[in-house]
Amino acid sequence: MALVAVFAAVVVAGVLGALIGWGLVRAGCDEELRLGHRVLGSITGYDAPSRSCAPFLVGGALAGTLVAALGTGVVGVLLLRAQSEWRAHPPQPPSTSRRKPSA
Repeated sequence: MALVAVFAAVVVAGVLGALIGWGLVRAGCDEELRLGHRVLGSITGYDAPSRSCAPFLVGGALAGTLVAALGTGVVGVLLLRAQSEWRAHPPQPPSTSRRKPSA
């Protein structure tokens, strides 16, 4: 059950990381032509370059996915290892016998 929960957490973190990466790139990318290109575009024969943010958006989404999923995967592996260690060596209840302190 814990393994399924860790897998689901990595998938959810990857999706959220993709959305964050996409949003960060979308906020900074501008598909509109610059003023110089718009002015030169009025000249006959000048072909203004077209700008597309699509490659940058995909790259941002992939980078966000990798960072978030890898980070969550590391935390999940550490959690599963700690859980298996806890099951292998359960804590011992404190002893109730009273010893006399040695002098």
